[in-house]
Amino acid sequence: MKHIYLSGPIDQAKPEHLSFYEQLTDSLIDCGYAVCNPYSESKNLDFSDKNIAKIIYSQDVKAFKSADLFLCYVGFPSSGTGAELAMVINNYKMDVIAYYEQGSKVSYFIKGMLESKKKKIIEISGLNEAGINELLEVI
Repeated sequence: MKHIYLSGPIDQAKPEHLSFYEQLTDSLIDCGYAVCNPYSESKNLDFSDKNIAKIIYSQDVKAFKSADLFLCYVGFPSSGTGAELAMVINNYKMDVIAYYEQGSKVSYFIKGMLESKKKKIIEISGLNEAGINELLEVI
């Protein structure tokens, strides 16, 4: 079974992004993939814990190190997402697919990093069922 780690902005994400992550997770599971979605898993964390940043970092690194595919939303800037992406591309041998929806402005640095490492970056039509189907076609 292929293990997929979903990466994407959480703290600054709009509700439609978070909803898309959940719908994408459900679709991937329905297709037989094991999925780690940090947004879903963060709902069970105690954000009043003074060590929450270290906890999140440790959990996320452990999860993406064991993934076969790193699926990353890059449609708007996020320092956490960029850090995860850079760590994965430079330190681990796994497939990487970055995606964004039409009309989004992808960071030139992120796009350049993906292209220089010959990783996939695709534009989907939107954060909807059609976008999910477009991603499923390339996974």
